[in-house]
Amino acid sequence: MTSKSVNSNFVINEDVLDLVPLAQRFGCDAAELHVNYESGFSVSVREGTLDLFQQQQEQALSLTVFKNHCSATVSTTDLSALSLKATLQKAISLVKFTQPDECRSLAESHHLAFNYPELSLYNPWFITPQDAISLAIEMDNTISNHDKRIMHCESANVSTTKVHHVYLNSMDFVGSYSYTVHQQSCAVVAKDSNGKQQHSEY
Repeated sequence: MTSKSVNSNFVINEDVLDLVPLAQRFGCDAAELHVNYESGFSVSVREGTLDLFQQQQEQALSLTVFKNHCSATVSTTDLSALSLKATLQKAISLVKFTQPDECRSLAESHHLAFNYPELSLYNPWFITPQDAISLAIEMDNTISNHDKRIMHCESANVSTTKVHHVYLNSMDFVGSYSYTVHQQSCAVVAKDSNGKQQHSEY
């Protein structure tokens, strides 16, 4: 499988990009494709020790085909060549059985942003899981020692996620954007003469 760059931060399998022209080659009037990739991890520390580690690696594709004012959408999380072929065949088969809708179609080309700005939303955090655990433990210790009214830190959490989204259609439009989300959060339980209360912040 070969790959193609769709923006400065991401390359995509060309077999995925070929779905739209293939749909037209097999008789569809038009087609559009959404592809989403996410990766990252999160750690959670409780009372100074690792409580939870989660790694995230997700991908999803949604293909919509149009024929004679009818449309059908098929989704998959398997982007292998065999699965992509099956997804296309299923969409082409389903569109024959859907009801026509005069308003269901691609956006007109003049509504598409063929030239759009790069918003610099992609800023990876090059932190390892072990460093994230150490940071969460440091947060936990700092919080617990900050005020004598704090009974304990319920959880100290560190997470980082990378997201890439690609949209293309049969009007030769290919658009994409990438962004990152990083978060540190904590939840504490505190107690004074007025009682006990739990609160979280990020």
